[in-house]
Amino acid sequence: MGIDELHGSSWDIKRAFDSVPKAVLVMSWDQLGVPSNVANYTVDHDRNFLTIPLPPHAQHIRQSMGLSAFNTRNSTSNTAQGFFGVTGTSQGDTSSPSNWTATYGQSYPFLVRTDIKTDDSQDMSFADDVISLVPEKKAYTTKQK
Repeated sequence: MGIDELHGSSWDIKRAFDSVPKAVLVMSWDQLGVPSNVANYTVDHDRNFLTIPLPPHAQHIRQSMGLSAFNTRNSTSNTAQGFFGVTGTSQGDTSSPSNWTATYGQSYPFLVRTDIKTDDSQDMSFADDVISLVPEKKAYTTKQK
């Protein structure tokens, strides 16, 4: 039996990684029972360290000039701009998935309704991106309420 219709929705938590204050990240780890020294170490992983986005220009600078060519000033033909993380965790950083899960993972089950009895519906997610797919429009409108 085939599916005649497929309805979907996708959503993204805007600035999910870099908008959460570091104090909230630490509190999230604390609520999970992580010792405060470990929580602070995990959250501060990128504090006082230059975060370097790597678009093609920055990759070229890294290969040709080395890390000393990165700073917080605007990029030039011989330098590339980085930044110091003030809030949140850098997306793509080693600790970012763990920090995201500690902060949002506790509330995530409440964001996705599980009381819908449509066997063919499915929510797929990766960190802050969620896609909902259902075979019938009726099931989709029920799921979104």
